[in-house]
Parts: sequence; structure tokens; C-alpha cells
Amino acid sequence: MKTIQVVAVRVSEAACLVVDESDVLSAAELSKAERFRKREDRWRFMIGRASLRALIGERLCVEPDSLEFGANAHGKLHLLSNPDASLWFNTSHSGEWVLHALGDGGPLGIDIEQVKSSMRSLEDFRMVFSKPESDRLRRVSPADRPQQVALAWARKEAYVKAIGEGLNRSMRDISIEPGPDGRPVLAYDRNPPTLRQDWSIRDVPVADGHAASVVWSGGALDVDVREWEMGIGAQGLTVSEAAAHA
Repeated sequence: MKTIQVVAVRVSEAACLVVDESDVLSAAELSKAERFRKREDRWRFMIGRASLRALIGERLCVEPDSLEFGANAHGKLHLLSNPDASLWFNTSHSGEWVLHALGDGGPLGIDIEQVKSSMRSLEDFRMVFSKPESDRLRRVSPADRPQQVALAWARKEAYVKAIGEGLNRSMRDISIEPGPDGRPVLAYDRNPPTLRQDWSIRDVPVADGHAASVVWSGGALDVDVREWEMGIGAQGLTVSEAAAHA
């Protein structure tokens, strides 16, 4: 069975290697990094892009600094010259983590959200959640609601990233609900134009204080979750398998 690979990078552990990894980034990426006012935002971007380059370079057997990225009208990255036409990838970051998803089965999207106490209130999410989603989240206890709100938000963000439109679609007109087996499924997307409905959604186990989800087109695939360990390797970074599969 084909596999979606999810790689989690802890920003605080990787920040010391930003200088070492900066020679992997393009001039445009370094210029973008400099425009971030906060140092942590700049590090998060550089770590995310450098680790993405290393992962794709390893997969395609090319040097990471040789990769050239482009973006669609909504900002979703793609390779301008892709020797492996079946490779799809997406990146998200929030709080302490950067997540990458890579696969060869079709379009995919990933999102991670930091859980915040303010998520107990649904007032700020009136433009985000559908009525069925809002009704379900109101039934969750206040103590558990922030985690569930972050997870519901991550599912929707991952879906709109997978289809390549980002927040251009009305989030309230998209509803993701638990299916018969308890796993999340796309109940509906009422935005025009009508899109294919065979999207798979899987929640990604991440550290406490965060929630994440990955979405891809097509049927069931294994999701292999790994944590990026900073060390001495071919690219100065190595990947080791985490304890569990999603």
C-alpha cells in the first residue's frame, strides 16, 4: 500500500542549525526570511523550508539547493522542475512544530494548529465552522473544547490546502464530521465549483498543545509519522521513525 509520510520538526531543537542550513535556501527564500519581524517566525520559516528541501532532495536523489519552487495563485508550493511527477507535498507550521507531508498518490494538504485557551469560545469561529460542526463543538465540555476546536480547524485547513485553494473557499460551506467508524470524513463542500468528493482525512498525532490533520485525494493509505532529529547526516539532518503510525 502507498504511504503518506508526515515528518514533524520541533522548531526549538532545530533553531541552532538555521545558520548552517541557510546555504541550502535560495536568494528569494533568504529575502523572504529577512522580512519576518520576529526572530522566531524567521527561524520557523527557514527551518521549514530547509527541512522540506532536504526531504524532497533525498526522495528525488538531488541536491536540496538545486530544487526550484513555484506557487499557484493561492500560494501552494510545487516544484518547477519535477523529475518525479507523482510527488506531492505540503507544509504547515504553528507554535513549536513544522509538519511536512509527502506522497505520490495525488494532491494532499496538512495543517497543524496550536491549542489556545481562547478556543473555548466559538464566537471567533462563526465564519469557520458549519452548523453541524458548531453544534458538535458546543456539546464538548469547556475543558476539552480548545483541543477539539483546534483539531476541527486543522482538518478544514488541511482540506482547502489539499485542493489548492486555501481560504479562498467559504469555510462555513464545508463540513467535516465523524464517519461511521469515528474517523473524520468530508460531509459536504457547497462551494462552487463542485469538486471530487473522494478525500481521505486522517488526524496526525502530535505533541500536547497542538492538533494536526492530513488530507489526500483517493482511498485508504498508510500514514507514517516521523519526527525529525537534528544531527550529523548527509544534509546535516537525519530522520528517525517515531514510535507510532497514525
